[in-house]
Amino acid sequence: MPISRSPAAPVGAVTARLMFLLLLFCGTICTAMIVPFMSYFLVRGLGYEPWIISVYAGMAISLTLVANRQFARRIDGGARVFPLVGLAAAGFVCAAGSLALLPALWVVLTAGVLGFGISSSAVSTMFSLGGSLAERHKVERVRFNAHMRATTSTAWMIGPAVTFLIADGIGLRAVFVMAVAVSMVWIGLWWFTLPRDITAMPGRAPAQDSAGQTAVAPQGLWLAAGFVFCLSSAHSLTFSALPIFYVEEVGLPGYAPGFAFRFQTH
Repeated sequence: MPISRSPAAPVGAVTARLMFLLLLFCGTICTAMIVPFMSYFLVRGLGYEPWIISVYAGMAISLTLVANRQFARRIDGGARVFPLVGLAAAGFVCAAGSLALLPALWVVLTAGVLGFGISSSAVSTMFSLGGSLAERHKVERVRFNAHMRATTSTAWMIGPAVTFLIADGIGLRAVFVMAVAVSMVWIGLWWFTLPRDITAMPGRAPAQDSAGQTAVAPQGLWLAAGFVFCLSSAHSLTFSALPIFYVEEVGLPGYAPGFAFRFQTH
């Protein structure tokens, strides 16, 4: 008896979505390998006092905010996303490669801040692109967004665990070598799978009142933004300090921070 099947998506469309998710996975895992590791590297690897983490984090976060704003402005203006993702991937390769060759503080505060700061915008750029890709391949946007979030969470479960296993078993410098290797896969996927002409769905124009003036955001919206900012700040502080706390204060082995992040992400 023939089995009735629901209409299936073309094989090419399914492959395109899977390759996009793989591209997102590689970009996210690169970020997940470096973000929780840098504080540990600065203190345990380079031997500096923990206050240096604040210097690096402040510089990197500031650059990330600027890059995200500039990328978002170009995306909302209808610019092609292909070069933006490539710029983020190239920034990561330059930063990780520089630290693999010369692990020093001045490299961290120059090439590291610049490269990792720019590369951090890749994930948000990919999420902005997800809606257009879902529309192009006739997939529900909510469903595809859930796949993207699951892909990102999986990368954050794997990245820190692998990083601290390498750091503890091989050496801190080997982490950057591995990061370069993964980022080369990221660049390969970007070059061969991401459509050159695709653009993200533009954001809505600012609301205007009857007089043609831009509407002012309600006070509740500012309170919500302030709450999210405080929550994110607290998360960032613990995220940077926990690897050092686990090893220096609690006395856990060097691979323990990675598994702690894995269980927290899960």
